[in-house]
Amino acid sequence: MSILTARAWRVRVVGSAARDWLGYALQYGSFAAGALLGGVLGEIVGGEQMLLVAAAAAGIGILFTARATRTPLPAT
Repeated sequence: MSILTARAWRVRVVGSAARDWLGYALQYGSFAAGALLGGVLGEIVGGEQMLLVAAAAAGIGILFTARATRTPLPAT
């Protein structure tokens, strides 16, 4: 087995690249963090105020994503 083949084998885990597995781990972590944040907010804020908090959180997420990807916001 050549050095190049050995290196490629170490980088790949069960048919997927290590970068793919890192992406899956980050996605799972973001779901877990979102669930934790939602649970904490649910304990603090309730009723009609929850709609305002959810709308504000969604707006912040949209603005952050648009800024990070440099995608202009759609004109309304």
